[in-house]
Amino acid sequence: MLNYFYNKCDFIVRCAHTQIPILRNILRKIMFWRLYSSDFKHIDITFDRLKKNSCQHNLSLKNQEILELGPGNSIALALNCLCCGSKKYRMVDKYPRILKNDDQKKNLLEHIAYFEDKHHYSLDNYINKENMELNKSFLAYIQNGVEDLRDIPSSSIDVILSKCI
Repeated sequence: MLNYFYNKCDFIVRCAHTQIPILRNILRKIMFWRLYSSDFKHIDITFDRLKKNSCQHNLSLKNQEILELGPGNSIALALNCLCCGSKKYRMVDKYPRILKNDDQKKNLLEHIAYFEDKHHYSLDNYINKENMELNKSFLAYIQNGVEDLRDIPSSSIDVILSKCI
């Protein structure tokens, strides 16, 4: 029931979360990260479909600069693309929810371990596992929404992805 409410009233919940400090603190402590936590294995299945369709049309993610719109709190698509040889991956979200608390950092470590095992590829060049910092040369998270896209050089994006928008 609670998930149904949050899914149907997502915009209201996100606005309240970002604009009302008291509510934001309560939601963070109680449940917000859980309600909006992404199932990275489900996103991984979506990526596998994307990759299969891309191959059927002779499109490759290798050496491509990719922009994802609305990743939420999951970088599953980013990790998959980087493991497949993408040159740079940028994510943009109006309401960023990644690496905001210890539970999300722990969740990201699970993501990293899963994708390193799946692709037999180390992600150490992209994410510092000690302090959970993204290497902005390869993996960037733009936190103010599409307004900050003007800082990206013209014609530098090869592929635009969005799972939820």
